Amino acid sequence: MTSGYYEDGTHALAQRFCLVGRMLQVQPTAELTEAFAAAYPGFDQPDAEAAEQDYLRLFVGLGMPLAPPWESAWASDARLIFQRETLDVRYWYRSAGLQAAALHHEPDDHIGLELEFVGTLLSRGDRETAVAFAREHPRAWAARWAEAVQANGQTAFYAQLSAEAVRLLEEL
Repeated sequence: MTSGYYEDGTHALAQRFCLVGRMLQVQPTAELTEAFAAAYPGFDQPDAEAAEQDYLRLFVGLGMPLAPPWESAWASDARLIFQRETLDVRYWYRSAGLQAAALHHEPDDHIGLELEFVGTLLSRGDRETAVAFAREHPRAWAARWAEAVQANGQTAFYAQLSAEAVRLLEEL
């Protein structure tokens, strides 16, 4: 069972978690949106420039983004990042022998990282830990984040992507 392929569809679910997570972490390019559209044929493929502008407005912003992608930002009205949630997520990653690539530069509790972590756990065959982590972390705030994305986005792409993130968490 070390290959990550399981008869119950866990491998496909793990791949979807990783793909959606990755798409939420990086500025979109034409190549990336085309690859995503191929994997998710029902999604609107946005114009790369429009998707990039939406990404910047929603997740980077001047000051605070319109839909902050960090769990800690959703834990209080002050929208502070690098808080208790960040450290707790970091502990989960370390417990699994992983570390965020931008450790100490970007909060570990980014929605994309959290989704990728769930996908990694699933691909390792550790559904129990994946479910426990998802329940304690992304499921606790992803719906509110997705509402902000859908209310503030200017392309259908990020509205669909955030809804897919929430759907995956519910499916798990």
